[in-house]
Amino acid sequence: MSFDTERATLGRRPVLICEIDLDQCALTYGVSPCSATGAAGSECYNSRETCQDLPNFDGSNTLTLKFSNVLIPGENYLPCIDSTELAPTVINPEKGLGQRASIRVGLSDFPHHDRGLDPYVGTRNYTPADQGTFFGKLLARNRHYVGRALRIRTGYIAAAGFDIADFQTRNYVIDNIAGPGDGGRITITAKDILKLADDKRALAPAASTGSLVANITDTDTSLTVTSGTEGEYTAESDYLRIGDEIILAPAADRSSNVFSNLTRGVFGTTASTHGADDSVQACKHLNSVNVVDLVEDLLENYAGIDTSFIVDADWNAERDTWYSGTTINTLITEPTGVTKLINALAEQFYFRIWWNEIEQEIHFKANRPPDAGATIPEFDDDGTLLASSVQVTRDEEKRLSRIIFYYDPYTPLEHDEAKDFKAIYVQILADEESADEYDEVRQKIIYGRFVDSQSIAVQTAGRTLSRWANAPREAQVDIDAKDLSIWTGDLVDINSRRLQGVDGSNQVARMEIMSVREMTQDGSGSTYRLKTLETSYKSRYGYIGPNTLNDYDSESEANKEAYAFIAPDTEIFTSDNGSAYRII
Repeated sequence: MSFDTERATLGRRPVLICEIDLDQCALTYGVSPCSATGAAGSECYNSRETCQDLPNFDGSNTLTLKFSNVLIPGENYLPCIDSTELAPTVINPEKGLGQRASIRVGLSDFPHHDRGLDPYVGTRNYTPADQGTFFGKLLARNRHYVGRALRIRTGYIAAAGFDIADFQTRNYVIDNIAGPGDGGRITITAKDILKLADDKRALAPAASTGSLVANITDTDTSLTVTSGTEGEYTAESDYLRIGDEIILAPAADRSSNVFSNLTRGVFGTTASTHGADDSVQACKHLNSVNVVDLVEDLLENYAGIDTSFIVDADWNAERDTWYSGTTINTLITEPTGVTKLINALAEQFYFRIWWNEIEQEIHFKANRPPDAGATIPEFDDDGTLLASSVQVTRDEEKRLSRIIFYYDPYTPLEHDEAKDFKAIYVQILADEESADEYDEVRQKIIYGRFVDSQSIAVQTAGRTLSRWANAPREAQVDIDAKDLSIWTGDLVDINSRRLQGVDGSNQVARMEIMSVREMTQDGSGSTYRLKTLETSYKSRYGYIGPNTLNDYDSESEANKEAYAFIAPDTEIFTSDNGSAYRII
């Protein structure tokens, strides 16, 4: 049976499994190419921390450790999990990257015979079960666990028995292992894959270590960097930054560590003199790079996120539909955190990214209407929503009435103040600021370091104000596991007496799911809590249609759903009372 089938079954027995992967040497102690020569009983533990021949250490093997919260007969899982705390992914529509999903697993330490952990357990001159504990020895032998893989598998023991293939898997990377503490307790903390993009871990471009060998004047057309650093200046780095000057240094005119045929003072900067030992930084050149492709490049090539977690077909579809002409022409002139870069791009081009811990994918989505023809499920008080679970709030602090968008910076060096930009676009919702409505100004300032055209500023400002002109309703609802057919980032229509129209009747609200949290400490997911945010895209939208379309009244329902038609002045199509389409 599948996970979805089991979670809808009465009497289900929830199980949580934690697996962690640690690096293990692929060599055999004392066998070439390992040159260690210790006597029997003094061998390493096949970990880097205990290696006696580091130049030949080969960490290509993986030691996978498996723990569970219950005893699973016939399976090799250590039943020592005593608590878990799952914090879900939380989408932040005001930023590109929201709150990371995380997991904290508490485990009880215990004596252990070392079989399966120590490849040379048979030669030791001590009895492993009588000396130390499982986690005490494991951590002493394996200090390099940060960033290694951790998997949480949740599921149920079915009537037919245990089958790991029916479990739901979430991938994380280990952030910390604490303990053993009081009572021998161990706590493992891990975060989702996007943790690898944190500013402390991932920079773009990489920091260059090269520096000038000798002084150069403001007219010199060649320079030499310190020997041994020339490999840091790749073909991608046709531009160098020295101080406040950007220099074009064509890759074709490089020989070893000598750069020739330079063009000085480009990208709005001024040629100047530089001294020996001044640092030479390779810039990241963005030459008509699509914004979606740039984000993927930052995640894969700078944060080191495995390409399997990004579904190219989905990202390309979002790019081709919503960002087909959105390209960037600038430089990133100094090592900058990947998260910082992505959040800046998201603000300026209005999209968001999140980790879907169930599908095991990183999702990219423009702030946009649902796909044409998409089926939106409805949750209501009498069926799906658990009794008395619906809570509705509004966050007035999110409301905006104007956007001030600075764009087209003079140089790529400075882009944090108004004076750094050539152009400005301002969009104001005058009615919302009037005395008849909110009677105040709520503004957001965007410094568009990646934007060089007004069209992008206009589009982003319009969509941002459309979302935040009024404080959207936020609804928290609880549902049973058997009814969970959607996840974070999906849309749902909520029909509840807590969401009322002007006449007091239920008003169906279209909401976007910001987070999904299992409401059981063992991670079994018997019930789920959804936090949702009202979407601004509640109107009718459609794509520009081909010339072969008929008039609205004569067209098929499928084409009415997919394409936009010009409506009468009344904004209602008389043939079926259909509402007018809106342009975004």
